[in-house]
Amino acid sequence: MGNPDTIFFPKSPFTDVFVRENDLNKHGFTSWVLYPGMESGAENTWWGEKGARIRPHEGMDLCFYRGVADTIFHIDERAKIPAMYDGVVVKIINDFIGKTIIMKHSFPDINGGTFLTLYGHTNAGQGIGIDRSIKAGEIIATLVAPRGSKAILPHLHLTLAWSPEPINTDILDWTTIGNPDAVQLINPLRVLGLSEK
Repeated sequence: MGNPDTIFFPKSPFTDVFVRENDLNKHGFTSWVLYPGMESGAENTWWGEKGARIRPHEGMDLCFYRGVADTIFHIDERAKIPAMYDGVVVKIINDFIGKTIIMKHSFPDINGGTFLTLYGHTNAGQGIGIDRSIKAGEIIATLVAPRGSKAILPHLHLTLAWSPEPINTDILDWTTIGNPDAVQLINPLRVLGLSEK
């Protein structure tokens, strides 16, 4: 299918915009905190009993961040979610907490391949729908508070996927996204910049 590790994906201003739009500097934001189970490829969950996932984690969960005096804070369901890059909304699907917004992006260096970003556990913003063109940093959603359990906090599930071929977006769901024959998953840390490390 090709090797996305050899492709350059541009850095995203996502974290800087997220921090600004959600006023995380009031706590002195310094970095995201990824506990075991939150990272891309994790085999266990990070909430509840931290049991095994059905399949390796298809992306990264953003919930906690480090602030002043190394204090750990978490985002909540009011968090505004910015788009990582210029692109187009191609699909909105259900996930186990809320909705996942799927965007397609075009970069000249990717030679016709398809690059997708997925924003899970969200509530799409007003006017955000299929075929809507979005600018990098534009707010596309807010988080959804999990219902029925206090064991899991509101968090953004962020997935990046690539294919060397065009993708029929009609077939995109969490089964195809987790299938390595359909798309190749990319660790979001590759494009989020140094502020996450």
